[in-house]
Amino acid sequence: MDQPLDATIVDAWTEFIALREQGVIEELDEKSRNIIYAVAAAEKRGEKINQNGILKALKPKSHMPILSRLNALTRTGWLAKETDPADRRMKFMRLTPKSVAMLNLMSSSLKKVVKPV
Repeated sequence: MDQPLDATIVDAWTEFIALREQGVIEELDEKSRNIIYAVAAAEKRGEKINQNGILKALKPKSHMPILSRLNALTRTGWLAKETDPADRRMKFMRLTPKSVAMLNLMSSSLKKVVKPV
């Protein structure tokens, strides 16, 4: 039995397609998006997160693909490295305006179709 599509789902899908056409979503594979989400979650909690924190959050089978993605995300402006003033060897990852804009667009699309619980 087919049910009619809710207009909010159509709107959200339209926004998703627009993001994809702009290259915002295609530029990032799922693992890269997961890294950005891990950094965003830490920032939302008011915490700083380093490479080890990201590895603990994602629990990958191998660390190397995540570490190379972190470098690529930094190089392409999705994330930025911030040096810890107390220990200059320690680097924390933080969101950039580019990643914040993508997260905000994705969030606004999701809010249209996901009802709060």
